[in-house]
Amino acid sequence: MAGHVAARGVSADRGTALDFAVAGPDDDAGIRALLRASVTPGSVRVAFTREPSYDLGEGLGGAVDHTIVARNGGQLVALGRSSTRTLHRNGAPCRVGYLSELRVHPDVRLGAKVLRDGYAYLREVLTGDDASGYFTSIASDNTRARRVLELGGRLGAPAYTHIADLETLLVAAKGADPHRDATLRAEAPVDRDELTAFLQATARDGQLTPTWDEARWAALERHGITPQHFHMIRDGRGIVATAALWDQSAFRQTVIDGYTGTLEKGRLMVNLVQHALGRPPLPAPGTALRQAAVLGASTRDGAVCPALWTLLRRTAAARGIQWLLLARDARDPALAQLMALLRPRRYASRLYEVAWDGSPRFGETWTGAPFRPEVGLL
Repeated sequence: MAGHVAARGVSADRGTALDFAVAGPDDDAGIRALLRASVTPGSVRVAFTREPSYDLGEGLGGAVDHTIVARNGGQLVALGRSSTRTLHRNGAPCRVGYLSELRVHPDVRLGAKVLRDGYAYLREVLTGDDASGYFTSIASDNTRARRVLELGGRLGAPAYTHIADLETLLVAAKGADPHRDATLRAEAPVDRDELTAFLQATARDGQLTPTWDEARWAALERHGITPQHFHMIRDGRGIVATAALWDQSAFRQTVIDGYTGTLEKGRLMVNLVQHALGRPPLPAPGTALRQAAVLGASTRDGAVCPALWTLLRRTAAARGIQWLLLARDARDPALAQLMALLRPRRYASRLYEVAWDGSPRFGETWTGAPFRPEVGLL
């Protein structure tokens, strides 16, 4: 499992033996402590936390979740999670499992046998799960995790097959521009059925996009998203673009642990430049990012993309949100337009199909459709 893998400590220490179990209510404090201690390396070191309660993030977007923990002498030292949802694969709905939150305490060193044992236990836990296959994501600059997991098949652990390079765009929020915003039409009231039909039709064009139906809306509403949160742009035919901002800070956060290299030494200078450009500063270590995932970003006409992002950035700034996040395939034809329009920071990761002995495997190969997973569901 990966999904922002924190793989420090994964090594060939054969002496480590762990006891695996399905996470229960009594594990909440231990899980949250492990997430705080597990830092993803890179030029910006971050921890992905789940405060004030791990369970608040359960069932995100209608997921069926399975979380397992590992203990060493009674101490919770490792964590892994599988979340199964109905997503689009090759243009059709498919039950897909996402493996995430692989965390290992930084003071613990694990060998290949423990990795094999962990996946074998997960396979038992997932007996009866209806996923057709599983995927995960790993930060491109997390070379240690990639090296370990990409060789997993040779070590008797799962085979990680690279399927796409993903760019997560961090877009700065921006206040209203009266000259530009004056050209925007007032938004019409949201028609739930019309919005659902538009989202579903455009989602079929991408890989790992969610299906849109009443069950999806019911699941999203449990975590604060309703059709009324969506911005829509119309022409004479109906909706031509839509997206919503999903602030998930009430149940999961991205916390800046610190910086390395030039960013560590030059953060003050970078922030002076950011201020001059009207962009958010690099946060101080220990700070949680004020960010929101862009959900359901869909356009039928690229010409309206600037107007849609003006609405999103203006709304974000009004809500005190500094950064907007959107994930796109590095091969996506729309990526070049987004880069030129938004000038975002970029966070590169790799998507992998994951298969191990006894686990389901996707049948047909992936088509050439671009991968567009919702960053709020990763």
